[in-house]
Amino acid sequence: MVVGLEYEAYEPMVQSEFTKLCADVRGRWPSVAHICVHHRLGSVSVGEASVAMAISSPHRHDGQRAIQHCITQLKANIPIWKKEVYDTQETSWKENSECSWSGHSKLHTENTNVE
Repeated sequence: MVVGLEYEAYEPMVQSEFTKLCADVRGRWPSVAHICVHHRLGSVSVGEASVAMAISSPHRHDGQRAIQHCITQLKANIPIWKKEVYDTQETSWKENSECSWSGHSKLHTENTNVE
């Protein structure tokens, strides 16, 4: 059973990628007024939030679409690594299936299925 998570990152690279992500969101939804994204690092207990994200926009639909895009892109592109900690004190590094380098990603599967 998972009892905790541990997140690690190379913070200067993460900050650079967050800047790119925010620019991407603003390019897609020019009406977006403010963007705030925070991902915790270190130990996080099961059930606690790992990511906090807020996007303000005069139009609810734009804001909702921007949030969905932002979380998807965060999971796919921001270099933050997650380790699960089990009640046995064993650990296991986990990858996001959204990452292009993931063995579970659709992109990876499509590129490796050769007949």
